[in-house]
Amino acid sequence: MPPLVSILVPTYNRPHYLRLAIESALAQDYPSFEVVVADNSDWANAAQNVLAVATLRDRRLRYYHNGSDLGATGSGNRLMKELARGEYLKFLMDDDLLRPNCVSRLADALSHHPSAGVATAPMDIVDGAGGKVAPRMYLFSRVEERFRWRRGDQLVPGCEALREFLTSGYPCCVPTGWMARRDALLDTGGSQDRHGFAGDLGMCMRMAVDWDFAYVDEALASWRYVPDCHTARMHRSGVEAEVFYGLAREFLADADVLELFAGEDWIRLARDAYFFCSCRALLNVLAAARSGSPALATKALATVLRNDPHWSNWLRLPLWAAKQAVVR
Repeated sequence: MPPLVSILVPTYNRPHYLRLAIESALAQDYPSFEVVVADNSDWANAAQNVLAVATLRDRRLRYYHNGSDLGATGSGNRLMKELARGEYLKFLMDDDLLRPNCVSRLADALSHHPSAGVATAPMDIVDGAGGKVAPRMYLFSRVEERFRWRRGDQLVPGCEALREFLTSGYPCCVPTGWMARRDALLDTGGSQDRHGFAGDLGMCMRMAVDWDFAYVDEALASWRYVPDCHTARMHRSGVEAEVFYGLAREFLADADVLELFAGEDWIRLARDAYFFCSCRALLNVLAAARSGSPALATKALATVLRNDPHWSNWLRLPLWAAKQAVVR
């Protein structure tokens, strides 16, 4: 019998999208899985979610109401720590979609790579109706897919993945795009409140300290981008860039991370990590241009000056910003 996969769906007041998400989960071609829903809605709105779930009538589907608003972090942690039964854990955000072969492809990657704690794959971007779109992020760049990390299926050493998380990009972080071994995910301690909106990023970085990453070079899920989604709002109002610096400081001070990168140029790694955080902070200037908010631009620059201790990074930032201004 193949390993049981728990598809975990945290939800909050989105019955229409929730039903579509669950239908995509139940359509998986993998022979051994469960779908577990944790509803964070207030009781008045939960009735619509209950109805959406009840009409599906599938023995592989379990629904739970949290009883009180646990927040996104608490709801996700309850799913993986208390409710999931599987050996492999696969999150599905309630407005996203899985392709029918998503679970089978990711589970196969984990089974074939015992050193991998995480299997990840690219994601298409779709609109509210499910059609593929290429939205402009912040002000200039069009994005046609998320997390295309490599060319070809492969096993990526954890230290290589962590270096990229720290200094150049995000191999994965949106939970719909990856699957983890139960032990690997639970050993992270779950999503942490101190990481704010980047709790999923913190978990992925923590897993990279101890595990390799299996990459599947095929879009296996769809990430929904609509005008009122959290990401779209951040592109207008800016992100809490302090979170990125906090993650960098936390991991750069971690004894296991120091051991992982022993023998490398640690000063350069730390400088590049802070530069990457400063680039994330500077994206808020683009958000400020989009929303017409000089205060947001001023705050972004103050955040860089307050958190990045490397003056050489300050000199590099204008060139990086100029490259972002090229319309694509």
